[in-house]
Amino acid sequence: MYSASAVPAFFKSRFGGIIVPNMHKGKSLIDAAGIRANIFSRRGQTLIEALVALTLLSVGFLSIFALLGRSMSSGRASAESYTATYLAAEGIEVARNLIDANGIQKLPWNNGFTTQGDYEIEYNSNSLLADQNRFLTYDPTTNIYNYSGTVTTPFKRIIRVTPVGSDEIMINSIVNWTSQGSGNFTVNLEDNFLKWRQ
Repeated sequence: MYSASAVPAFFKSRFGGIIVPNMHKGKSLIDAAGIRANIFSRRGQTLIEALVALTLLSVGFLSIFALLGRSMSSGRASAESYTATYLAAEGIEVARNLIDANGIQKLPWNNGFTTQGDYEIEYNSNSLLADQNRFLTYDPTTNIYNYSGTVTTPFKRIIRVTPVGSDEIMINSIVNWTSQGSGNFTVNLEDNFLKWRQ
């Protein structure tokens, strides 16, 4: 049928025989090799590839959104912790100011601090107030935290007074708050004040 010398090398078998393509009447060699069927199967394969790509993109975007949500939550928790630490430090400073004011006014150094207990204090307090378990409020016009502002905060501050002896007072400034969906938190700063004036 075919002579071995007339057949191109790519149709020759390793075994010395000749590979004869399956030629159909009226069709080219390309059509006979199934290119038309391959086009239709490629369409289905392209659809599957598109679905896989969309799935991977969806998973990627959902991961990014979850990360952004967690990042914003973490940022809010950090800001609240920062604020609570400064509110606790303010409580210690106001207590120190009250003790210093006792000396200036020629009162006993521990005047107002002789009874153990929990108290409230504001930045401009002249004395300790009994704890009423109130939330601190924020005044946006003055940027001050107190008990008479317009915006309620999640923070509660307690000043815990513990007389250690006649010459020492231990003061804890404790700020508690509940963060949205994150739980309860506490900042507790402690300072000891000594009678150093005669």
